[in-house]
Amino acid sequence: MPADEFLFGAELTDAERDDIREALERHSIPLAPGLNARPIEIALRDSTGKLVGGLLGSTAWDWLLIDLLWVDESCRGQGLGAELLEKAEYQAGKLGCTQARAETFDFQALPFYRQHGYEAYAALEGFPKGHTEYQLRKSLP
Repeated sequence: MPADEFLFGAELTDAERDDIREALERHSIPLAPGLNARPIEIALRDSTGKLVGGLLGSTAWDWLLIDLLWVDESCRGQGLGAELLEKAEYQAGKLGCTQARAETFDFQALPFYRQHGYEAYAALEGFPKGHTEYQLRKSLP
């Protein structure tokens, strides 16, 4: 049956998003088994309950995939980013991950990731204009 309707953004239901992910997984699993996809999500709150940091990521094929790592400006320089990263790497290791991957920009956390053992394996210059995005990796213990 030919496709005749495209849905964008808010037009999609959560069920449709899940269906798309599951369809791709069904296709991929026979070709690359052992997906082991699990969320890795950590929130950091201060003593008042205010959100001051967090890490969002997942696991796939024995890799930790870090999507976002953020610490509020008022809390930077206290080692909290390092703790978030260490806790995510530890959780991923318990799930069988042996590698980690992250992306960052030249105006974000490149020195931070390098300080914690991540190495750049690719750079996308001009993304965004005037800047560079870096893809990084690290072997986990």
